[in-house]
Parts: sequence; C-alpha cells; structure tokens
Amino acid sequence: GANQNTKITFSKDVTIGGKSVKAGTYALYTKPNKDSWDVIFYSDATNWGNPKEWDESKVAAKVSVAVQPMPMKIETFTITFDDLTNNSAVLGLLWENTYVGAKINVE
Repeated sequence: GANQNTKITFSKDVTIGGKSVKAGTYALYTKPNKDSWDVIFYSDATNWGNPKEWDESKVAAKVSVAVQPMPMKIETFTITFDDLTNNSAVLGLLWENTYVGAKINVE
C-alpha cells in the first residue's frame, strides 16, 4: 500500500529461501542493492509503512534475489506471480528497469 504495509497472506505453510514460513499474513519489505534485492517477509503486518523499531525476530524469511534487467521501463511498482506450478510460484517485483523474483514453495 501507499503508506500501509504491502501484505501477502498464505493459507498454508510455505517455504521461502529454504526457510519454513507458517500460514498467515506478512508485511513485504525490500532492500534494493545494485546486483540483488533482499526480499523480507515480516510477521508484524500492522505497521504503517516501516516499523518504528525493526525487530529481527519478526523476520519470517529473508531471501536475496538477483536483479534481472527489464527491456522496458516499468513506471508503477508491480507485483506478479510467475512460473506457477502445482507446488511453487515466483513472487515477481518489477520497478523501473528491474525485475526480481522470490520463489515460494508449498507442499
């Protein structure tokens, strides 16, 4: 959201970056770097934007994903679900000329 947390909800337990994440709602944060982005799933999704104090114990999963250049400019931050299979999907994040994808697995 514009000022509220961007949230993702899982109805079943999932695995992200090799880490088990329980079913529930998570705030989605990113830390862009030049060659990769950290994609963070934060268990406290009631913050207005960023938490006043970051609590590492509330990081349910953090994955570093490689930056993939886009052939065109994406003006609006966009979230997609890509490479869908019966037990996985890639959470795609697009902005400007960048795409990053965090794989989510489900049993």
